Amino acid sequence: MADITLIKLRNQYSQYCIDKLNSIKRSRNYPTSNTLRADLITYSKELIANNRNSLSEDDYKKLQSFCDKYGTNFIDSYEKILLEYKIQTTEEQNGIEIDRDPVVKNRHTYIKGKKLKVFSDYHGTNATYSMADMVANINIKTDKGTISTALGELQTISYSIFQNKAPVRVLGNMNPKDWVFGPRTIAGSLVFAVFNKHWLMDLYDNLKEKAGMKNWHFISDEIPAFDITLTFANEYGFDSRMALYGVRLMNEGQTMSTNDIFIENTYQFVANDIELMDSLTAFQTEESRHQRGQIVDNTAKDTVKEAEKKVIPIDENKNKINSGGDDYKSRYDRKQMMIPDDKLSTINQKAALQYLDETYKAWIEVAKDDQEFKNRIKEDYKTEKIRIKTYYSDNKEDKK
Repeated sequence: MADITLIKLRNQYSQYCIDKLNSIKRSRNYPTSNTLRADLITYSKELIANNRNSLSEDDYKKLQSFCDKYGTNFIDSYEKILLEYKIQTTEEQNGIEIDRDPVVKNRHTYIKGKKLKVFSDYHGTNATYSMADMVANINIKTDKGTISTALGELQTISYSIFQNKAPVRVLGNMNPKDWVFGPRTIAGSLVFAVFNKHWLMDLYDNLKEKAGMKNWHFISDEIPAFDITLTFANEYGFDSRMALYGVRLMNEGQTMSTNDIFIENTYQFVANDIELMDSLTAFQTEESRHQRGQIVDNTAKDTVKEAEKKVIPIDENKNKINSGGDDYKSRYDRKQMMIPDDKLSTINQKAALQYLDETYKAWIEVAKDDQEFKNRIKEDYKTEKIRIKTYYSDNKEDKK
């Protein structure tokens, strides 16, 4: 019975040391080795004193010896971490949280704006991950919300990107002058560990609930397109992420054999887009390196706004309408409510309708109590609105 108690107390002390180190890494406030050693000694004394009555004299000495040796080895490992990764202690930080995400400029590595001292200008600071440092999450968008869950069964994920490039050739030269880009394909494979049920069963239930279905059978290649986000974090505090978008499963395979110790479930997939692995800090601060589609959309929106200002100066037009005085009937012409087709081709439907609405409101304000003139404007407004919608419908250029 005493041996079991001794083993439990040893495990309790070692677990305290591990939890202490994890807490330090999360907070990024690294104490000096002397401060950490004093904390471990205090905890070991309290642990031994609280369990003194349940230990024999021999076990008491063994527990003391274990705490001393384990604590010494733990402090040695802690000091190696501080030295290897150039981590400042809490006293050196002066209360400032350090950023350990390395930045490389002109072949020199900087951390928090300070150049690292290395043996060569060609050295860099990096971190590595194993599969144990990775967590994969799947997100499926539906009309009734997003289904999100971790892929705990995922063992392996791989991807490849292929783009066909064709040569541009001319007469008299056997070598190509250049290469033109062709279509790109992003594809890969997934390997899952098989337990007591297929990994998609829980997702099936969620999908059926979101879709309002009760009795409907479907298999893996019928699920909607989904996104996979991979998050990495190692024991030294480094973290990264990558993502695959619009993943669609192509085929599935599974083999059960008496020659296999465990069962695996394999898939081949294709994807619409990918965000390559980068540190979380870069994803938060260097937006231009990621979210390519979103930035393109924003650029397109800015271009449309500039086109609206140049082609259709709404405020300027309203000022002209309101500055004409009481002679508004002679100044009004239905063409003033119209937008020529060549201008409609440079903006989207939303911008065109906005201009029409602003022009209509400006003329209504000018008309004041002249109901007959107001009715005339309303008829022209309705006619022009139908013409605009018909134009974008026919040309299929609605950018709304």
